[in-house]
Amino acid sequence: MAKAYRTQADVLKAKRKQEKKRRRPRHLKLAFDLQAAGSATMARFLITLGIVSLMAGLLWPYLSRIGLGRLPGDVVIERESMTFYFPLMTCLLLSAVLSLVYWVLNR
Repeated sequence: MAKAYRTQADVLKAKRKQEKKRRRPRHLKLAFDLQAAGSATMARFLITLGIVSLMAGLLWPYLSRIGLGRLPGDVVIERESMTFYFPLMTCLLLSAVLSLVYWVLNR
């Protein structure tokens, strides 16, 4: 009988409580929203990264002819059964050049 005499505020409070039980927790809802928004961005980034890797692989023989990959500061360790190669100075030079290009294009 007590339920018949409830006020409108009590009814709204009860409805919100029921909806809250049915809804996902807030942190999960936020995670799903971010996932939906970020999946297109992540896909675009991965495709771009793949294209850049493909271009670097295709252009590597031509870039090595002009000296990239054999600069002073590139680390090469040769052993009997393996060779470790880390083009540190080449990476720094390419980073500086690409930063300059992006700076000029965005100006």
